[in-house]
Amino acid sequence: MIREVLTIPNRSLYTTCELIRDVTDLKVKQTYFDLQDTLQQYDAVGLAANQIGEKLSMCAIRPSLSLLILVMINPQIVKRRGKQSFIERCLSVPDISAQIERSDFIEVRYLDIKGTPMTYSVSGLPSAIIQHEIDHLFGIIFTEKNFSKSIDFSSTLR
Repeated sequence: MIREVLTIPNRSLYTTCELIRDVTDLKVKQTYFDLQDTLQQYDAVGLAANQIGEKLSMCAIRPSLSLLILVMINPQIVKRRGKQSFIERCLSVPDISAQIERSDFIEVRYLDIKGTPMTYSVSGLPSAIIQHEIDHLFGIIFTEKNFSKSIDFSSTLR
């Protein structure tokens, strides 16, 4: 089901999400599918559960330009290396973008929908997307990060 994406200043966006203990829970399964449907509807590259009003530690990303969507439950970055900088945007922060510095390479451990432990190693833009979404799970919005250049508010000043 396609869900509404919450925008700032909604308090849910600033809340740390709860670890998922039971992947068979109906709310977990529904959120799993809703994240994918909503991500696809908005033609986005990443979405965290709290952006659709669920305080569950789960996010969905599109790691490439393909239609493949990867949903990670309880994602945790276990390795980092290097630095990179990308201009980031967010569905929850419309009309604002900022150049954000993040780790270039990351290794993430997470559970899939069956509860199987998985590891995903990635660099470049997909790495930045995952870091952005994991920040959401801890109630951190990208505009709160140390950014390497000014935030662009120009599209909001019409």
